[in-house]
Amino acid sequence: MKIKYDFVTNSSSTGFIFIFKGSKNNLYKAMINHKDKFKLYYKSYYIKGEFKSDVWDIIDSIDPHIKKIKEFRKNKRLNKDTYKMRIIKPIEDLISEFKNDINSCQDLNLDHSIIREIERNLKKIKNAKNKGLNNYLDIDFGNDGLISKKPLSITMDVVGREIEIDSNNLVVITEQRR
Repeated sequence: MKIKYDFVTNSSSTGFIFIFKGSKNNLYKAMINHKDKFKLYYKSYYIKGEFKSDVWDIIDSIDPHIKKIKEFRKNKRLNKDTYKMRIIKPIEDLISEFKNDINSCQDLNLDHSIIREIERNLKKIKNAKNKGLNNYLDIDFGNDGLISKKPLSITMDVVGREIEIDSNNLVVITEQRR
């Protein structure tokens, strides 16, 4: 559950930042190389069910959204916020975004633990850049995320947030976006 200014919501999502080199096909190959990390299982008593997903489910859910970007570039039918969430962007943009987040948190005098978490992730991003990784895709899974189809949205939001990958061809950073 999250509190937004003057109301409470039970919306939930986990953001996944996939950092890789080259095209979406290179991202998919890197994910397949780490397929064991993406084999997820969750048994819920609250929702009443067992939920499973694997790397192929993730790739199948991401790919249509990346394809929509090409359509957007041609005819600009998608709204700007959606466009920002789905495009493969250069890693320099991500570094700038995290630096801006740190500055904003400091300006707002937010808790130091929040700033330290952003700084830790920024360090991971800079290390990825030093490895030669040059692009990223930031996408949300969960009932409040871009990918909200069950069972994948549940497994990625609940269990997937524990995924940690820091290799020469793929870095995955997760963020709670509740």
